[in-house]
Amino acid sequence: MRAVLAGLALLAPLRAAEPSAARDRVAPLTGRPQVQIFTDREGLRQNSVEAVGLDDQGYAWIGTQDGAMRYDGRTWTPVDMPAPRRSNWVTAMVLSPGGPRWFGTNNAGVARWHEGRWTLLDRASGLPSDAVYCLVEGGGTLWAGTGEGPARWTGTRWQAFPADQPWRHGPVRALLVRGTAAEAEVWVGTDEGLGCFQRGSWRWFGQAGLPSPMVTALLEGETPGGRGGFWVGTRAGLSVGEPGRWRTHGAPEFLPRPAVSCLKRTLSRAGKPVLWVGTEGGLVRWEGDRRRVWGLAEGLTSPLVRSLLVQIGPSGRETVWAGTFGGLVRFTEGTWASLDAQDGLPDNLVFSLHEDRRTGGLWFGTFYGLVSYQGGRWRTHGEAEGLPRTTIFALAGDAADGAVWVGTRGHGLYRLHGGRARPLPGLPDSFVYALHAGPDADGAPAVWVGTRVGVSRWKGGAWTHYGERHGVPRALVSGITAIRGPDGALRQLWVGTRGSGLGVLEAGGDAFTWFGDAQGLVDSRVMHLLAAEEEGRPCIWVSTQGGLQQFQTSPPRATGRVLNQATQPGFPGDMVYTAQRGPDGSLFAFTNRGVWRLGPKPGGGLEAQAFTTGDGLPSNGCVQGASLVDSHGRVWVGTVLGVAILAPSTRFVDTRPKRLYLDQARNGDQNLPLAGPWHLPWRMRNLKVRFSLLSYHREADTRFRSRLVGLEAEPSAWTPAADREFVTLPPGRYTLQVWGRDHAGNETGPLELPVVVEAPPWLRWWALLAYILLLTGGVLLLILWRVRRLQQQNARLAARVHAATAEVRRQNEALGRINQHLARLNEEKSNMLGIAAHDLRNPLSAIGLFAEMITRSGEEGGAEAPARRIQKLVGEMSMLIERLLNSSRIDAGQISLQMEGVDPCLLLRELAERHRAAAEAKHLLLELDLPPEGAPALLADPFHLMEVLDNLVSNALKFMPPGPPVRRVTLRVREGLIEIQDEGPGFTEEDKAHAFERFRRLSARPTAGEGSTGLGLSIARALVEAMGGELTLHSEPGQGATFRIHLGRA
Repeated sequence: MRAVLAGLALLAPLRAAEPSAARDRVAPLTGRPQVQIFTDREGLRQNSVEAVGLDDQGYAWIGTQDGAMRYDGRTWTPVDMPAPRRSNWVTAMVLSPGGPRWFGTNNAGVARWHEGRWTLLDRASGLPSDAVYCLVEGGGTLWAGTGEGPARWTGTRWQAFPADQPWRHGPVRALLVRGTAAEAEVWVGTDEGLGCFQRGSWRWFGQAGLPSPMVTALLEGETPGGRGGFWVGTRAGLSVGEPGRWRTHGAPEFLPRPAVSCLKRTLSRAGKPVLWVGTEGGLVRWEGDRRRVWGLAEGLTSPLVRSLLVQIGPSGRETVWAGTFGGLVRFTEGTWASLDAQDGLPDNLVFSLHEDRRTGGLWFGTFYGLVSYQGGRWRTHGEAEGLPRTTIFALAGDAADGAVWVGTRGHGLYRLHGGRARPLPGLPDSFVYALHAGPDADGAPAVWVGTRVGVSRWKGGAWTHYGERHGVPRALVSGITAIRGPDGALRQLWVGTRGSGLGVLEAGGDAFTWFGDAQGLVDSRVMHLLAAEEEGRPCIWVSTQGGLQQFQTSPPRATGRVLNQATQPGFPGDMVYTAQRGPDGSLFAFTNRGVWRLGPKPGGGLEAQAFTTGDGLPSNGCVQGASLVDSHGRVWVGTVLGVAILAPSTRFVDTRPKRLYLDQARNGDQNLPLAGPWHLPWRMRNLKVRFSLLSYHREADTRFRSRLVGLEAEPSAWTPAADREFVTLPPGRYTLQVWGRDHAGNETGPLELPVVVEAPPWLRWWALLAYILLLTGGVLLLILWRVRRLQQQNARLAARVHAATAEVRRQNEALGRINQHLARLNEEKSNMLGIAAHDLRNPLSAIGLFAEMITRSGEEGGAEAPARRIQKLVGEMSMLIERLLNSSRIDAGQISLQMEGVDPCLLLRELAERHRAAAEAKHLLLELDLPPEGAPALLADPFHLMEVLDNLVSNALKFMPPGPPVRRVTLRVREGLIEIQDEGPGFTEEDKAHAFERFRRLSARPTAGEGSTGLGLSIARALVEAMGGELTLHSEPGQGATFRIHLGRA
């Protein structure tokens, strides 16, 4: 806190203050810089950090009283010395680029790590003493300061100085080597003062002008006067110059404590020398005539600074690593500084901020009251001045006399001036959330007040309250700002509410114009209003719970510019409490998840940047109404854990990709070479790797992703995990790819390493070749065996086939003889039937003729009826004989066809006339179904076609039962088709299968005693097929039958 009050900080030089004698004499309030602390709770083995360094790969190293440790941006890895029982206390380190790592110990000499192995170099290697106090490189080699004098490394062993006489000056605590080779000057700092060895001889200067004989640090560099010389740190102060002409800087004028432990020199971004001094009272940064001190109040865990490393980034950004007796502390330039209750605030929760531009005084409204900082002193404003001890929600300044308007929680509005606070009663509500002070439209001073029920104006000693009749809803007013003319007079007043939107009042007007969701407002829950300029035109930035939105003022309306989580670049959170414009035009948004900035980048263009607790914010949760850009250009914001301060002149945007390394690769319990390639045995196909990205800022935001090409199609998602494990990898060749990304989004990679997983012996090429040979041999043997078996089977089958063939031949011959006999018998039958039919035709004709004569004679005596019966029987016998003759002709192929075009309709009409009497005798209906336009002629023999139709119709009439009820026989013609359809008993499945066989008697019987030979259907089909047609039957039992004759067109 002492340093805070003195105005000390890590930030770069601040903007010059406005003319004021008080402000010129007192440095501005800057807060505590952001620090990262590493102790045993963060992974250190021991908290006394005696040495700090960076190796050429970028790893950070420290030496402690319990060994060395290496840091990779995530993890501290302990490194024990080769003889830890003798001493594991590391007092000094030299990390040679591309060469060995040298470690000085307090009782075991120097340990060297090179090419994967340790070497211990102690008295046996020529070292004057095993107690090593310092190690430096110079003159082309390594030098060690020990308890009994200095020593030089020759490449194979140590050489003591002087080699021919004993050392009498006590421990060498500091070394400085100037020049190279034989011309090198070796300066030593001991408990008895300062000495120099050059060209084989010593010169001793002792204490001579130094504040103490114990010299603890030596540094060559430019003195404040611009001349070359030395900086010498002692137990009693810091001296600069050369022997005989020392100028000493002691405590408390220049140093917090007189004892100096380490010195470093760097260059600022302006190219000026910067001296860093580690003391027992803290760390000092000295640039020109400006000094800054870091002690306990600034974040050091111990004021005893034992070692120091200053890392200068590519853009000049300083990162300071300070080793103390209480751990390692890292300061990073360009981050946020902070103030909280330990620095003078009544409470960490700050609701409002205000700067008095005339005096540079800063005012802080907190949960527990009001404080100010001015002239290097804090002051509490409370009941002694008439101000209640309560939460201060809002602050505003009166430019006329410097008074401060104070808005309270539950106590209304106060005006603080001259050390007295005066209440202003008359507000409709005692909770004041927003204030805005300045000239009204007529130039008269006024203050606008936002409460839970609307907005009010104090002017000329009277209140004006704006409510619903003025267009203002009854809602909590959370923000007020104004657009002013060149003379400062009010042109527009803007009012934001928490839930009812945004309103604007034009100068001289009496009613507000209101904006809500329907008028384009992104979210009606307004948190803050900022008046700004964009391209020379005034605008309003509206902070809401749905993001930050820009409104134009002439005419007032919402623009399409909205910034939140969904836009690019995206906010860390949609809840925007306040917004501010930085001195370089940057737009700052203060959210519930940190601070977001959009502004110019050094190389041109715009850049987005997010700040979190890793950048020094006390908390990521900002507070409504608590933000400010002061007269020095610094950005202030109140958070739930204190105030954060950023000097934009020291802001850095990190655009440099970091180094990505593989730290460990293991196959089971075996370490693999980090350079690869890796060959995994078939018995152990597991791979575990650990990698690191050497990023030393916001390490918690470092992310990794990886991919094993050959196993994974896409890289993994970005994850904080810095390792991957693959279990039971399939045999094959792979490539491990690893990417790293730092907090700023800079990507590195991929780092690629080949991986070969050996196949098990039974899957290797020679095994596969053996399998192929064995399989081929087996297949050949199987083929030979199979061929032999097949030959044997073929022989047996041939014998069986031969025997079977002989049997078949014998049976065929027998069947041939039988067929010949049957053919002869069939021929004889046909001849016999033909002869019999021929011989029977003449007698039957004579009988029929005599019967007809008897019928025609008309004689009485009862002979007419038998004669008619005889005529009928003669007709049936004649039909039978004709069918037998037709069957015989068909078998003999003697049917003679006279093919011509036949009109099917005419044929069916004639057919119907023939059978109409027979149908009527059985009370059956014979119907014709003919196309009215006629039908195309069919190619057929008309005589034989009529014979077929005659047979089908007579069969239908024969097998249908007589009526009633009346049943039908339909004679139908379709294109290329003649159908005979009846409603008789139908055919069974068995009858349909045998319907067209000769002499086949079916299950149905004639219904009126008619006869049936079983030849009609077979003759009909044979005749139709002889004419090139087809006769088909379609029938179901009890559903009648349909015969279809298909014939070609003529």
